[in-house]
Amino acid sequence: MGNEGGTIPSRSEILNFNEQKLEGAEKARNVSDKQLQLYELIGSYGYCRLSHKRLCKPIVSDYRGQLFNKEAILEFLIGSKANDDQFGYIKSSKDIVELNIDYDEDKGEIRCPISGEIYDLSDENDVLSRLRLCYIVPCGCTMNRVILDQLVDVEYDKQGIKKQTNGPIIQFECPVCMISARSRDIVDINSSDRAVRKQLERRMKLLEQEGLTHSLKRRRTRLKGKVAKKRKHTSSRSAHDRNTRDRNTRDVKSPHICFSSTEPQYNN
Repeated sequence: MGNEGGTIPSRSEILNFNEQKLEGAEKARNVSDKQLQLYELIGSYGYCRLSHKRLCKPIVSDYRGQLFNKEAILEFLIGSKANDDQFGYIKSSKDIVELNIDYDEDKGEIRCPISGEIYDLSDENDVLSRLRLCYIVPCGCTMNRVILDQLVDVEYDKQGIKKQTNGPIIQFECPVCMISARSRDIVDINSSDRAVRKQLERRMKLLEQEGLTHSLKRRRTRLKGKVAKKRKHTSSRSAHDRNTRDRNTRDVKSPHICFSSTEPQYNN
């Protein structure tokens, strides 16, 4: 039951294997924070958070910047598992964004479309020091966060606005597809920074207040109580009235006009 092609190791199995190689029974206490961070990043970039299978296109992401195989998410939604404690916030395809990411799952490499830099997930230096990616909503274009920040800073300067944390939101063009986007809708991928995570949670709450989903599509609202019953009753009554009107129209016969074949005679 090796890795000869028929079995795909899960993310947890890889982490356990790497830990077991370190110090036997003392592995958990002897693993440095840096090593744990490395294993976590490799797993989060290489494996689907939901199915724990290797990431493969199409790849999607939630508002937290976690990566999933699109197929796994669709199966999750079809299987009516939307009440799951861990991923219950994903209730429809509107809650995810499909990524436009240059990802080679065979080589384990991710390429930034702006700089052309290639990040090797098997290289410790790449993963810990250089790998900081983000994507833009709604287009899903994925790129280096540092480079995108520099481009957005230029837009702030052009518009004469001072950039601040939780400050003014500006419009800018995605440097990859040129679609219009907002500075608020930049999502960091697999960020371990608490401040970034809080910012993503705050963004989601604002979108909910605006009636929007993570993908910026309109959120479907459910009517409750008397309002829903009243609308349902009104809809049923309207349909009944239309059916009655149609039947009455069919039952009405068109009047026939008769013309006499003989011409009227006049007495002299």
